[in-house]
Amino acid sequence: MSRNQGGMPGMVAGKRVHVRLRNGYDTRNAEPMGWAADGRSGCRWNLLGSPFDIVEWELIG
Repeated sequence: MSRNQGGMPGMVAGKRVHVRLRNGYDTRNAEPMGWAADGRSGCRWNLLGSPFDIVEWELIG
């Protein structure tokens, strides 16, 4: 998995990603498969120091 740099990586626009949150939650073991990287229901990529920050990600597919 790649470390989140605090902004959405351009390569994931319009795609789905697996993420690991600061609180330890990992979507690789959850359904539905991954999260939308952007859009209305997309990920929040900025880092706020929250337990729900994305700390690592990987492109699905």
